[in-house]
Amino acid sequence: MKKISLLLAFMLTMCSFAACGDKDDDGDEENSSSVSDNEKDKDKDNDDEKSGEFERGTVKGNVYTNEFSGLTFETPDDWTIYSDEEIRETMGIGLEAGGSKLDADKLAESAVVDFAAVNQGTGESISFTFENASKFPENYTIDNYITGFKMSTKASMPNADIDWHMDGEKAELCGIEFDTFGSDIEIEEYGLDISQEYYLAEVNGYMISIAYTSGFTSSSMKDYIDCFKD
Repeated sequence: MKKISLLLAFMLTMCSFAACGDKDDDGDEENSSSVSDNEKDKDKDNDDEKSGEFERGTVKGNVYTNEFSGLTFETPDDWTIYSDEEIRETMGIGLEAGGSKLDADKLAESAVVDFAAVNQGTGESISFTFENASKFPENYTIDNYITGFKMSTKASMPNADIDWHMDGEKAELCGIEFDTFGSDIEIEEYGLDISQEYYLAEVNGYMISIAYTSGFTSSSMKDYIDCFKD
């Protein structure tokens, strides 16, 4: 049970790291304090244009629906859906085990983990995270986001040995085209050796990150494509 909790913990933790980036850097804070009022007003106008009014999804029975993005996911019967409190607690476990100095509350300020579920028998898990794209640098791209994600993850989890793969592949879920990439993660201290997959798309001014971890299986996200309902 403890190892299963760690599997989900690392998945939740990693899918939120891109939201933090270098926002905690002291130099960034100094630069932001020197921005003129006119520039701040301009940024606010851009924010209003770039992002809509985000609405969290709902869970009825075993079906997660987020009308804001158009995503619907029918959770397999043998999976457990986590509450917000369980998600936050599990993220804290992952941060501590990964050697990060961040905390779950800090991550939650930048990104919303709207849904998470785990298969207690296989260790597989999936999560849906939303991040306000208006907070990103102007003219950013998905490739920029992925690069920043990898850098932030490596810097924030020094105890993890991470190999990246799947770059450049595309996938369609609920009529939305996603960019994908993956990672193989080993943390020797905890005896963890897992694979994770990430699906990224920007919808209505928000970056959606769907993260899947294979747990103790050789399964992949492709085995659960039918769980996504149009």
